Amino acid sequence: MQLLVAVITFISAEIALFFLGVVPFSSSNWGVMLNEAVFSGGAINTPQALSYLLAPLVCILVLILGIVLFLDAIDELFNPRLRERA
Repeated sequence: MQLLVAVITFISAEIALFFLGVVPFSSSNWGVMLNEAVFSGGAINTPQALSYLLAPLVCILVLILGIVLFLDAIDELFNPRLRERA
């Protein structure tokens, strides 16, 4: 459980730092994509406004959901208290 919280916190913090522009934009990142979509007017002035915002958000949600499911499966596999008794 602690690993799950730590991994999700690190991913969220990294995306938030790039979104806010604290870290220089040296690479392509979901935070950079969200920043460009919101602050540069890319999502406001184009007909594809929804896709500029939804694409990185959906990817972030799928990544976090995958991490949650993977770590839950690992926890059930190695934690004897979570195994069902037959």
